[in-house]
Amino acid sequence: MIQFPDQLYSLKVYPGANLIEVVIDNLDNKYGSVSIETCENISRELSRELDTSFGDVDFAISVSSVGAERILQLPGDLKRFEGLDAKLEYKTPEGKNVTDIFRINSVSEKISLGKYGKGNSRKKIVEEIILNINDIIKGNLYLKV
Repeated sequence: MIQFPDQLYSLKVYPGANLIEVVIDNLDNKYGSVSIETCENISRELSRELDTSFGDVDFAISVSSVGAERILQLPGDLKRFEGLDAKLEYKTPEGKNVTDIFRINSVSEKISLGKYGKGNSRKKIVEEIILNINDIIKGNLYLKV
């Protein structure tokens, strides 16, 4: 039996291509980062398990980390990634969809977001926005380069 030391984020099987894609998440890491060694170990374990179960079928296996700018699984990831930056799309009270970069300040019944400025102020938080969590449509972590 394969032991995943991290959380399975997604699993896709492409039977026609004999391809298995595994994406994992490290719940013990602030950013969810998974080491290359962990990916390699899971790939080897999965390969051994498949050889045992389906010895005559050749599978290609891809094991990777969910990534630094991962898609957020809402609403749970909002609390998990408090203090980090995220690109969020949300619905305004007027019903307009807006996308912007925020620092996730805190999450409870509502979410407190620090909004970054534009132009020369784009590295500074210029205002706080409070939203209902249900108003957030989608998002991903955001790395400033």
